[in-house]
Amino acid sequence: MLINKKLKIALPGLLLLGLCFFLYSPILNHQFLLDDFYFLRFHDVFQIFKNPQLIFARNHHFEPLFNITNGILFPLLKQPALLYFVNIILFFINCYLLFLLIFIISRNYTVAFLTSILFCIHPMSAEIVLHITLNNILFSVVFMELGLIALFKHVKQKKHYYFYFLSLTCVCAALLFQEIAWFFPLYAAALLFYKTNDIKKTFFLCLPFFVLTGICVATWLLLAGSRTHIWERMAGFNLNPFELIANLFLLLIWYFYNLIIPYGIVFVYNTAPARDFIWFWNLLFLTVITVFYWILSRRFNCALERLGFIFFMGGLLFILPGSICRPEMGLVIQPYWFYFASAGLYLSAIAFIIKLGPFCNKYLFTALICSGFIFFI
Repeated sequence: MLINKKLKIALPGLLLLGLCFFLYSPILNHQFLLDDFYFLRFHDVFQIFKNPQLIFARNHHFEPLFNITNGILFPLLKQPALLYFVNIILFFINCYLLFLLIFIISRNYTVAFLTSILFCIHPMSAEIVLHITLNNILFSVVFMELGLIALFKHVKQKKHYYFYFLSLTCVCAALLFQEIAWFFPLYAAALLFYKTNDIKKTFFLCLPFFVLTGICVATWLLLAGSRTHIWERMAGFNLNPFELIANLFLLLIWYFYNLIIPYGIVFVYNTAPARDFIWFWNLLFLTVITVFYWILSRRFNCALERLGFIFFMGGLLFILPGSICRPEMGLVIQPYWFYFASAGLYLSAIAFIIKLGPFCNKYLFTALICSGFIFFI
């Protein structure tokens, strides 16, 4: 029985590993991209420790572990094929840890497995694997997933603070790899409230994560704030609050559209600020928020789907600081900002679709699911 249980947990890992190499092994023949030469900077680890300023070499980012890691990886591997291979392995770990996280939370093997498969094959995820220097995202998500698993274990196995401190350690690592980890406290709060249904306990357990994130953001502002000119960039667009909301909503519409029909995905999507029909876009935005509120309220009795939506909506908050980061290009959106958050939407979709299964012909239902996965491949 124990062997069968372990095999049941290991089998998705083997399938995901095979799927990752089947889908992404062609990139092993790719060469470096132009951006790689800027981001890698070709520093070896000894140079970094002799000159700590190299850790903070990237002007608008606070990613010390990214610079240290690539200071080790590039001199050691050098060839693009080996560095792409590392990306594929890290991406596989992301997918398998996602399966474990959802399975531990929900105990629903089918939902966990199908969600991890969708995460693996979706073209939005492929954008991460195809860029060597986005390994910072892959590393950060590994530690975020480990942090959430450890946090859930702590709550489940009461008085075992080893898992709690392990979660804090993982979050520290995630924060030092990439800024998308700034939203970890929101993911943690959603997970804890889902498990405990206790606001007070959720608040106190999440407080250290918010403190860690605040320290990280303050350090980033201290080191790079004079070069980011956040307020000047926002003012440079000359948008009032209503116009800003409408334009951010239009960027998210582009992202949603490409999640469903992924034929226009680009690394950076930019657009000039819209100034027409602002009232219409704000009204539509308000309608969407109302629908989301209804979905997230207790009147919508689907706890797992609700958890997935909260994960996704928490990650979408990155749109405000991120969209103004390149004013010379207009308002921008980059799919990798929502790499981890998108898993929440996949979870909600899969969990909802699985619930429709008993009301459909099982052969037709299976065929439709398989067709959907093939469509994204």
